[in-house]
Amino acid sequence: MIQETQAPSKESDSAAPKPYVCTACSKSFSHSSSLYRHKRIHSTDRPYSCEACTKSYTHASDLLKHLENHVPKKKPAYDHESSNNDEAGRHNSAETHSGRRPFTCNTCNKLFAHSSSLSRHIKCHSGLKPYKCPICAKCFSTTANLHVHSRVHSGERPFSCRICLRAFAHSSTLSKHVRSIHSGGARPYTCKVCGKGFTAPSNLTSHLKTHSGERPHACSVCSKRFSHSSTLSQHLRIHSGEKPFQCQICPKAFSHSSTLWKHARTHSSDRPYSCDYCEKRFSAAANLTAHIRVHSGERPFKCKLCNKSFSHSSTLWKHGRVHTGEKPFKCGICARNFALSSTLTRHIRTHTGEKPFACSVCNKRFAQASNLSLHLRNHSGVKPFRCKICFKSFSVSSNLHSHLRTHTGERPFQCKLCLRSFTHSSTLSKHIRGIHTLKRKEQQSKWMKKMNKKLTEKSN
Repeated sequence: MIQETQAPSKESDSAAPKPYVCTACSKSFSHSSSLYRHKRIHSTDRPYSCEACTKSYTHASDLLKHLENHVPKKKPAYDHESSNNDEAGRHNSAETHSGRRPFTCNTCNKLFAHSSSLSRHIKCHSGLKPYKCPICAKCFSTTANLHVHSRVHSGERPFSCRICLRAFAHSSTLSKHVRSIHSGGARPYTCKVCGKGFTAPSNLTSHLKTHSGERPHACSVCSKRFSHSSTLSQHLRIHSGEKPFQCQICPKAFSHSSTLWKHARTHSSDRPYSCDYCEKRFSAAANLTAHIRVHSGERPFKCKLCNKSFSHSSTLWKHGRVHTGEKPFKCGICARNFALSSTLTRHIRTHTGEKPFACSVCNKRFAQASNLSLHLRNHSGVKPFRCKICFKSFSVSSNLHSHLRTHTGERPFQCKLCLRSFTHSSTLSKHIRGIHTLKRKEQQSKWMKKMNKKLTEKSN
């Protein structure tokens, strides 16, 4: 008698042991071959290449599916439905490799090569986001987007560059990194306006908005406009104070995932970029570049309204609020408003009396970390800011900046009474107290003596 064998149920499949674990993302597999194929996701290895369009794939099965676009299957003439599907396959293939995007979104006019892509995109405008993040309650229109978002909280960066070992949260970001850094500088997508090259067409599309000045996304709080909806979403956190990206080591939270990623390095010893002037080390090359301006005195970012210069573009942007009067950050204790969130944080300490930064040498405490850093130079005698002209050194960058005026002859501080100019605001203040205030007192004294003399004469 032949025994009937039952196919394994889904429950038994899910309960099957998975001893093969990916060291990059901790995903488990039942077979070593599955783990081997999975590992290609974390690398740039795409060994299966299409000879028709040079597109590459990590798995042979993906290449075979792709080849069907180039060689459509023959369908029976009477099978109208299959014939239509075959025609659609040929149409999609043609659109994919011709670069044509015939499907237009009626809401934002964005173009797509396939109707299915348009259908997915339309969900962005419908506002339907049924998938919620359990950590920050942010909602998404697809489970895939939620899964990608979860890496923001976990800090997971499963896609690693084989050349420089830098890790990324998204495979697309890894691909862009390889194209822009390790491809020998190839930038095939060129702007027709300014000739600037880009590694990806999406970067070119974003760049074109800088020429057109198009900023279709407006903030409902301060009416500031942005060219991208993602930038607006990030900006809105300034008003709401939302900081959904929590450091898993310390209680500090951030409004942007990129800031959290940079902060994470402060807990490790990974600071590969060293300053040649003061040997201070940094976790990112951009931070080193910005820091070097402290020593050189370079301030390339100038305000168009008052000509004041800054070493960082972000500082110039914040300075703009001085002219607009915008103060979006409000103290919950005294209702005072501030232009910067950092200023509000420091202000709150005036209410609480908190001084969290202590000197390790003399135990003196400070409300601001920057004041502690300046204070420590009194103990160490370090003067990292050197003048390139006379090589005189200073412990504070502002002193170097003031000192440079002795070489340039610049005297930006003018007395309104006698029009005499000075290199420092403190010298102007001394001048007013010593010259004009003294003269005023002498004049008042002479007038009083004269009045007293007249009164004495009248009484006699």
